[in-house]
Amino acid sequence: MTQRSKKEKAVTFKRNVKVGTTGLNIINAILFQIIWFVCVTTTDVVSSISVLILLIIHSLFMVRDTREWWLITGFTLIGIVIDSVLQSFGLIQFSGAILWNDSISVIPIWMMCLWLAFSTTLVHGLFWLHGRWKLALLVGLFAVPVSYYGGLFLSDSSSIEPMWIMLVAIGLIWSALLPTGLFIAEKYGLLSVNTV
Repeated sequence: MTQRSKKEKAVTFKRNVKVGTTGLNIINAILFQIIWFVCVTTTDVVSSISVLILLIIHSLFMVRDTREWWLITGFTLIGIVIDSVLQSFGLIQFSGAILWNDSISVIPIWMMCLWLAFSTTLVHGLFWLHGRWKLALLVGLFAVPVSYYGGLFLSDSSSIEPMWIMLVAIGLIWSALLPTGLFIAEKYGLLSVNTV
């Protein structure tokens, strides 16, 4: 087989996969929204079971490169640390938080599940943001704080008063975090067969 025919087959394969993954990307985004609602309105056990089901579906139908699991794991851990720091400084008080000592607390299990579920969208559900860094920055700056705002009330959590301080902090953090996560996914070639 010549070098040229190998490349032609690879391109044909990628085109075929792209068509099939568009629907999976949309399903991934919808599943995340369902998991978001489950996590902020139910218990740690229900949140954990829901995310486990999501991860099984994700593993069976969406993951095309095992390196995606490294991205999911890394982004989840970074998110847990960021929200735990915000909580320890008193900007947010998540219901069910795990107290480490008098000054340090870790976010609750339902919030860890939420981070894990969100991390699955970096390659799939957020495909429409890939390569659109300014839009990703704006989504992080404005849309994510709205999500936190809704989540605070539905989960019976609270924030520092006045609340705008927390919203601005979340917006600034996410305006850097979201484009960075998308950039890493792109840099490591995880989008080559998953984007539209």
